[in-house]
Amino acid sequence: IYKDFGFNNVIKIPLGFDSKHFKIDLAIRKNIKLQYDFKGITIAYFGRFVYEKGIHILINLLSALKEFEWILVMDEFKDYKTNYITDIKSSINSNSLQSRVKFINPNHKEIGQFINAIDKVIVPSLSTNTWVKQYGRIIPEALACGKLIIASNSGAILMLFNNHGILFKEGDTNGLTKILKNIFINNKFISNFNEFDLSDYAYKK
Repeated sequence: IYKDFGFNNVIKIPLGFDSKHFKIDLAIRKNIKLQYDFKGITIAYFGRFVYEKGIHILINLLSALKEFEWILVMDEFKDYKTNYITDIKSSINSNSLQSRVKFINPNHKEIGQFINAIDKVIVPSLSTNTWVKQYGRIIPEALACGKLIIASNSGAILMLFNNHGILFKEGDTNGLTKILKNIFINNKFISNFNEFDLSDYAYKK
């Protein structure tokens, strides 16, 4: 396709990640947790702040789970502002979640350190009329760091983590709430797709 548009020097490379930066590192995990005061079960969203990423769904349901000890980690995105980012921050404030949400601002080489420091990665993507989730780089990066992925069944997500995570139906707040409650209460969970015991995901060298 690119050659048809007149590009002469076209090279195709595989999608992947740099294993120097994305790997299990327990020392980094300990240091980052202490430095940023990550207490309780630490969940994280890594990615762009746009509607189709479903961040508003995550914030709204977490506001109803404040009785549990958890921290949500998200990128601060200081370099640009959108109405959606403003809405998300307003929702955090209106639901009194300021102390439960930790904003970080890592460069790409530092993201692996924060993935090591958190416990679960959430990918709550939503399909729209013009967008469906395709290659989500955070999924293989998080798996390389030994993390459990909790993701919607939008687009190609299932093909990416290949049963090394838990799916919920996109937009299903009840399903995601049930998963998170089971994690917070029992350190295990059941969904419509699979059942996992989180002890299977203990850190291993």
